Parts: sequence; C-alpha cells; structure tokens
Amino acid sequence: KLFKSFFYLDPDSLKQSRCISWEWNNFIMYRMWNSKPGRKELKRRLEHRWRNRSQVPITQLAVTGSTVMSMACDDQNVYCGLNNGGVKVFNILTGNMEFISKGDWVNAIVGVNSSILVSCFMYSGSLNFWNKKDWTRLDGSCVQDMETDIRCLKVTEKNVFTGRADGSIS
Repeated sequence: KLFKSFFYLDPDSLKQSRCISWEWNNFIMYRMWNSKPGRKELKRRLEHRWRNRSQVPITQLAVTGSTVMSMACDDQNVYCGLNNGGVKVFNILTGNMEFISKGDWVNAIVGVNSSILVSCFMYSGSLNFWNKKDWTRLDGSCVQDMETDIRCLKVTEKNVFTGRADGSIS
C-alpha cells in the first residue's frame, strides 16, 4: 500500500518527500527509483504526464509592423531587430512598446546585456549602442570593416561579437 501511495505524488512532491525523514528517503530511493518495478512505473507515469500535460498558451505580445529579423530578450523586454533597420522594444508583461529606433538601413540585428542594447545593420556593419535604463544613445557607435555581411550578434557584459557570412567571428 505504501509503495502505491507514493506513485500518486507528482515528481516535485515525490522529491520533497525524500526530505521528510531518512526512512522515507531510503524507501523512495531504493524501493521506487532503484527497483525494476518502481522504475518502470515511474517511467510510465512520467511519459503519461508529458503526453497529457496542459499546453502552454501562446499569446501574441505585440505587432511590430515590419518583419522581425532578429530577437533578443531579458526578464523585462523583448528586443526586435526589423527588416527596415529599425529596432522596437516591448515590455514582456504589458506588451507596451518601450523604445523605437527608426531604421535608415535594412535588416537590424539586436543583442542585449544587463545594461545596453546593441543593434547592427547586416549589410553596413554599423553598430549602435543604447542605455537600457533611459534609451539614450551611447557614444562608441561604430562601423566595422565590412568584407562580408553580418549574420548574427552576441553581446556579453564586456564584448560584442558578430558572426559573418564567410564564417568569421569578430
């Protein structure tokens, strides 16, 4: 009876039950996890849970008005690089537009770290930097030497990396 009772618990509750006492921990570990019948039943329940779980709802956050060429996000915002060279930033909770940069080129690629937003134009190599706190444009925007198109952008706390069509990273 005790053996079957534990199978009615969801995985998180079963894991937490191991902390109740030394005896419960040993019972769960050796009679459920390390026994063939226990392992088989746990696997069956896990597969059932995966197949029959409620689906995560997909909702539309915002409409950009242009084709999204790249996207980055953090815990507060979604950053969209657009095919008209513009950049739009939307708040994840409200869907409200927080920032917009008009494009003067094509295909903006975006990247973020904890304090800055970086956009790059795929064909010109122009890098633009904005402060995420107040959306002011920062000095240091630059144009890279362009021999091939930029295809992706990664921003870390100290560096900006671009990946190019020829396979190079700079």
